[in-house]
Amino acid sequence: MRELSYPQMLQHARHIMLPNMDIEGQERLYNSHVLLVGVGGLGCAAAQYLVASGIGKVTLMDDDTVDNSNLSRQVLYRAVDLDRSKVECARTQLHILNPDCQIEASPSRFDVDTPVDKYDCVLDCSDNKVTRLAIDQACSAAGVPSVVGAAVRMEGQLGVFHTAQSRTGYCDVARLFGESKLSCSEAGVLSPVVGIIGSMQATETLKLLSGCAPTLCDQWLLLDAATMHMQTFAI
Repeated sequence: MRELSYPQMLQHARHIMLPNMDIEGQERLYNSHVLLVGVGGLGCAAAQYLVASGIGKVTLMDDDTVDNSNLSRQVLYRAVDLDRSKVECARTQLHILNPDCQIEASPSRFDVDTPVDKYDCVLDCSDNKVTRLAIDQACSAAGVPSVVGAAVRMEGQLGVFHTAQSRTGYCDVARLFGESKLSCSEAGVLSPVVGIIGSMQATETLKLLSGCAPTLCDQWLLLDAATMHMQTFAI
């Protein structure tokens, strides 16, 4: 297990001060490898906080390129990045944020045959049902926890699934609560909403990997940004 250097301890001092984090929890983050699927609005927000918070290795997976319509909410990209690979642009910006984090760029699409057993956690920041179900199936089979987020219009959703702790998967959520058949490109989305949910995904991931606090296992969180009302349901 890699230990934090003194400069790294200073960098993450505000984390280390937390009663249930300490140096041991921060070192667990430093020795973790996270797969983040979908570097759009959710993924951009989540990736920044994961990298800044001291995750040791992050793999970014997305086969898309930067479009002009992305710039208002996908905050890792600039106008000069148009038509470039999202994962390559994101890797460049994230390396500037924290050079100690190893960042891999995978310009590909996740499918059910994508191996996930080498990761400590998978963040589902995708925007379509096929990918979500593929992530759910792959993580369930490999026993790897997943942190799922979604946002459309002024609504957001969030949950954590872990076969070692949870009795459910994303397929159960889709069955119980349904899921939007519209994407952001079809229905629109308020830009900060994806940042809120992406940041919450990062929060749940950091709690899960460090062990500093309980996660949303077996629960599903709904956010209505129009009223700023949140509800959490047991699954």
